[in-house]
Amino acid sequence: MRFSRCCTTSLATPGSTNSPHRNNSCSVSCYNSAKIPRNRRTTTKREQYGNANPTDRALPRRDAIALVAAGNTHVRSEHPQVWGDPDIDDDLKLFGNFSYALPAGVELYAHTNFARKKVTQGFFFRNPNTRLGVFSNDAGRTLLIGDVLAADQATLQDLLKERQLVHDAMDASRVQRVREEMERAEARRLQPHYIESFFREAFRQLDGSARQREPRRYQVSHVPALIRNRDRLIGISEPVLPRYERIVFEKPLVALPGQPLAAFVCPGHPLLDAVFDLILERHRDLLKRGAAVMRSAPI
Repeated sequence: MRFSRCCTTSLATPGSTNSPHRNNSCSVSCYNSAKIPRNRRTTTKREQYGNANPTDRALPRRDAIALVAAGNTHVRSEHPQVWGDPDIDDDLKLFGNFSYALPAGVELYAHTNFARKKVTQGFFFRNPNTRLGVFSNDAGRTLLIGDVLAADQATLQDLLKERQLVHDAMDASRVQRVREEMERAEARRLQPHYIESFFREAFRQLDGSARQREPRRYQVSHVPALIRNRDRLIGISEPVLPRYERIVFEKPLVALPGQPLAAFVCPGHPLLDAVFDLILERHRDLLKRGAAVMRSAPI
């Protein structure tokens, strides 16, 4: 078995004649290798760790100097644009090899690696007072370069609305209004027991029969031909079946343990639509006349 270890440390401080900033970088690299005879297995490991301070070789920008001289507090430095290497912290790299000799000349091999580091870098400077194509056209009120914490709340809200990627976000007041509208719609909607009462009476008038087998669950052993023919004229989806093992008017009753699966009869179901169309055709004149109130005692 052979084992080897090698560690190197480097420290560099190269300065720049064009900038007062200097670089102090330090990196440590370690190489560990443990090797067992080939007829058994081989394992190799390598670790590398390092840190590097940023370098800055930029010259002061004239436009930044002019903005600072004019009293623009959104420019923090005469060097708003950094030219140089980024700041690197905790640069860690791990790598490993593994091999194992199997019978019949077969070798099993695997490898793995891991790397992570934190990099902080500057950005490309844009003049906040002259680049209207980059910033909002509001006389420089919303600027990319600036102290966000020092801005007023209204400016921050306007900036967030302008830059947001999704425009369908709702605040608490709007969510409350939507909830109230949903509750009113629930109160106004046609309740299932009204549909059930109408269908049973209308189906009976059309010579149909719906027998209740379980609570609020009905069996339709035969759908009259009159209803099926009407569905062929007005139907736009699935056809009306000759029979239904179960029909229900409330969605929670569609699938019950140990009971046949039921068809959910609601507005839009072909059976209900065909029945409704036939009843409307038969009693259209009566519906147009409306209700008549009669009084037994003389007025």
